[in-house]
Amino acid sequence: MNNQVLELAKSFSLDKKEYKDKLTSMNVDQLRDCIENLLMINLTDPNFSSLAEAIPINMAGYKSHDDKHGYDGFIGESYDVAQKYVEQKPKKTSSKDSKLNGGGSFADYTIERLSKDKSKGEHLNLMISGFVNGELIYVYEVPHNFKPFMEHIETKTIDSISKGKRVLPTFSYTNYKDCKDIKLIYRRDNIDDYYDYMTGPFFQFVKLLK
Repeated sequence: MNNQVLELAKSFSLDKKEYKDKLTSMNVDQLRDCIENLLMINLTDPNFSSLAEAIPINMAGYKSHDDKHGYDGFIGESYDVAQKYVEQKPKKTSSKDSKLNGGGSFADYTIERLSKDKSKGEHLNLMISGFVNGELIYVYEVPHNFKPFMEHIETKTIDSISKGKRVLPTFSYTNYKDCKDIKLIYRRDNIDDYYDYMTGPFFQFVKLLK
């Protein structure tokens, strides 16, 4: 995506007034370019929202990596020699019946991917973000190789393989909540307004992050 679309989307998720100011300052050609770019991104990718991934990655100082077979973002001169990688797990809801819980999953995970993740050590982070009605509510990072978390993922992976099932290891915030190195990137000031869109214990967890 071009940078103008990213900045506009970021404003939309963070500050509606700033978003409206940016929108009214754009000329017709700029608006057309943004719309065409945004439509192309979303209409050609049926699996996920690239904007929901790109906004938190950008806010945390990473560069987006569009190759679906690699990590979602990196910090460094290039992906191959990056100092840090991030796997982003955004969750979105527009219903109080489908609450955010800090969880996610890894689609078609493999033993090879598990080994690769482990080999990155402290150079790999897991990013968790939550959107409510298109608005970004929180973003935080967890060391991907936090031992209890990886033990959980490994157990789920091996169990699925042994049963001949599709490997889709899931997790929730309870699998990493005791980590002392969680880094808060962003939390909406009026997060109390979104209490009904999050499970109670997870809401308290996010509210206490520093």
